[in-house]
Formats: sequence, structure tokens, C-alpha cells
Amino acid sequence: MSDLIKPSDLQKVAAEKEMARAREIAEAEKRRADERHQLQQAFMDRQLHPDVNTRVSTALRAAAERGETHLRVFTFPSELCTDSGRAINSGDPNWPKTLVGFAARAYEFYQKELQPHGYKLRAEILDFPGGMPGEVGITISW
Repeated sequence: MSDLIKPSDLQKVAAEKEMARAREIAEAEKRRADERHQLQQAFMDRQLHPDVNTRVSTALRAAAERGETHLRVFTFPSELCTDSGRAINSGDPNWPKTLVGFAARAYEFYQKELQPHGYKLRAEILDFPGGMPGEVGITISW
């Protein structure tokens, strides 16, 4: 009967397997956190393209030719707002003050270049994962 595995050995095997699974989960979570951080940093650092006027005009013309009266210009995670999207979600008129990084630069472009021509800008929360604000959508209308 010496070939029979003992309960204590089984417990060790199970504990080792559980530790290996926990390490895999922790490593995957760290990779996701690193990727999220890199995306956030890219968003914070992103600048408007030098041809922004031409690109925006081309996109707006194409939307109008399709019979549309608005165009979603970009989306970003609400966690990148200073209040995690709460002002946008509640319709607070001061929501633009919560924008940072590329979104803030894009809003400044809108104020300077588009708003004087009669364009309107709207921000909305597009989804609510876990009941919390998720992606923000920025739309221009005419």
C-alpha cells in the first residue's frame, strides 16, 4: 500500500495548483493594469493632428453626404475625466472642466474653431459597466 498517495500529499498538490492559478491571475491583472496605464498615458499625451481642420471638414462633409446631422468624433473612458464622468452623466453645464488630456485639447479646438461657426458639441456616457459610467462619446452636430 505504499504506492497509495496520502491525503497530505493531495493537499499539497491542490495548494500548489491553487497558488499557480493565483499567480496567473495576478500576472494577467498586472498586464491589464499596465495596458490600461499605457492607453491612459497615450490619451493624456495625444495631440491634435496638424491637419485637424482638413480632417474634421472631410469627416463632417462625409457625414452630411450620408444625410446625417451629427458625427461622433471620439470616445474615451470616463475614468479619464476628473470626476469619472459624473458631470457628463448628470448633464452638469460645467462638464467640460472635467476633461483632461486629449479630450481637453479637443474641446479647446471645438470652442475656437467649430463653435463660432454654429456647431454644437455633446458629451454622453455610452455605457454603464457595473452600474458606473463607462465610455464617453463626444459628438458634433450641425
